[in-house]
Amino acid sequence: MNTTKTNNNEMKNEMAFTLTKERYKEILATFKAFVNNKDNHPKKDETYGTKYNFRITLSHFVLYAIIRNQDPAATSHDPENSEKYIDAISSLRSLMRNYKPESVSWGFKTFGEAFGITEAELNEILTAYFK
Repeated sequence: MNTTKTNNNEMKNEMAFTLTKERYKEILATFKAFVNNKDNHPKKDETYGTKYNFRITLSHFVLYAIIRNQDPAATSHDPENSEKYIDAISSLRSLMRNYKPESVSWGFKTFGEAFGITEAELNEILTAYFK
């Protein structure tokens, strides 16, 4: 992560969102614990073998890359043609555009639990990335 340190132990990356070093580490640790929890993994139908999405989606990994100041295209084998990747980017962009501090959106519920992130932090990160 390309960061610079400010005088009050905050980390500011090239995308211009600011998190304390402790908060940044806390967000990443929360997401790693969420991913490692087997209850959040996709489930397979025992009879037909159909894989059902559960609580972890590609959007989570795209946001994880954005938070780490990495290229989110690395989360997909073919970012230009992958419908799931395009949908993930579109849903994150839509979440940023529709941000209203007075109401809790579906995206905050989805990402808030996975990352332990506040809606304001999520909006700041997405705004910095999509500007």
